[in-house]
Amino acid sequence: MDFRKGDKVIYLPTGEAATITRLVGKELVYIRMDRDKEELPAFTDDIAPVLKDERPVQSKPAFEQIARTFYREELKEGIYLIIQYKMGQLNQESSLPVFLYNHSGIKLVYDLNYFDENAPAQQFKGKLDAGGIDLIFHISFDSLEQHPTFEIDWIPENDPAKKLQCDVVIRPSAFFKKHGHIAIINSTGSMYYLQPRQQHKDEGSLSGYTKAEKRLNPVIKSRDPSRSLKEKASFDPVLDLHIDKIHPDPSRLRKGDILAYQMKVFEQFIEKAIRLKVQQVFIVHGLGNGKLKDEIATRLVLHPGVNTFKNEFHPNFGFGATEVWLY
Repeated sequence: MDFRKGDKVIYLPTGEAATITRLVGKELVYIRMDRDKEELPAFTDDIAPVLKDERPVQSKPAFEQIARTFYREELKEGIYLIIQYKMGQLNQESSLPVFLYNHSGIKLVYDLNYFDENAPAQQFKGKLDAGGIDLIFHISFDSLEQHPTFEIDWIPENDPAKKLQCDVVIRPSAFFKKHGHIAIINSTGSMYYLQPRQQHKDEGSLSGYTKAEKRLNPVIKSRDPSRSLKEKASFDPVLDLHIDKIHPDPSRLRKGDILAYQMKVFEQFIEKAIRLKVQQVFIVHGLGNGKLKDEIATRLVLHPGVNTFKNEFHPNFGFGATEVWLY
């Protein structure tokens, strides 16, 4: 569909109203969000025109418009637990928002119990509309070492007799592997699909009761996050190779030595990312004459720890960065 400057549209990843401010090409435009007046680039596939009655044109239910939200995968229909954070900005005082997201066309009622070793059990109840998202509470960064556990029950509105359940145990090694961009919260974090489990007949047994009692009355421990967790949390997956960003005094470098220095920093960054098992990183090299970009591509092709990479338009970096996926 052809768009024009000034057209009113809906930005599908968030459902917000916006106005087209610039036309860059057939597939890319700039839009200004009506709510906060922020201007940002958007692909034409991610916007829908608004009719005179101010309703967006939608060929699918709203919840299906969130497809391609997390990494490059399609989302299954169902319930998701989302923990929001930004890599490289975590520390021991960080507080991480926890959301429940209903990626389905059915309204539901939920009951969430949260346990960790540092605090008493917490319970949260509520309702989620079809395609709705709720901010439930916040967890602390240091609780990630305590294997925090979420026990979630939910009942579909159209089938009150059907009670679904799922337990999510957070383990740091898997938690950071799930890090990626999540459009529904317009931020980054880790997202877990809640796979319903079968109810066990012995849930009312003595062993089940004892397990529940331990969770409801945990032994409070004081434990600092491990070195590996702190190191991974502080690791910034974006490396800006502009020389003024990586060298304390660029004027001391000869012009012919700049590329070699940039590549040394690049290689150290990739090796650290692989050691920390970070799966997705960005290398910001800018446009320039293309030498740095080409050299990076050559090294990535030959590196055994690199799965794949691409240099496409990105809202934060334009065409000046290479996105890399590691094994």
